[in-house]
Amino acid sequence: MELFPGKGGIIKMEKQTFNLKYPAKFEKDDEGRVLVSFRDFPEAHTDGKDYREALDNSKDLLNSVISLRLEYQETLPNPSKILKGEQYISSDSILDIYNASLKT
Repeated sequence: MELFPGKGGIIKMEKQTFNLKYPAKFEKDDEGRVLVSFRDFPEAHTDGKDYREALDNSKDLLNSVISLRLEYQETLPNPSKILKGEQYISSDSILDIYNASLKT
């Protein structure tokens, strides 16, 4: 919680989180690795040796893509509706991603 001076005294502000959820497609390749792609971010692809690793990598990738778009002042697309065979991946808090990008 943060405290800010206001007209009537101190205003208490609870930390708000604003996460985005984007659909990702998970597919196995010929070698059994799990490939992940995001329709809303054509440049974003990752993989993992199994589903769990691919899921972790997809979360990291989504945060990185959002961070780069914010850094270069590019727009973020509205998340597409999920299609069969996809699942939503949730980003970290946009505020946390933005603040982290300012430190680099």
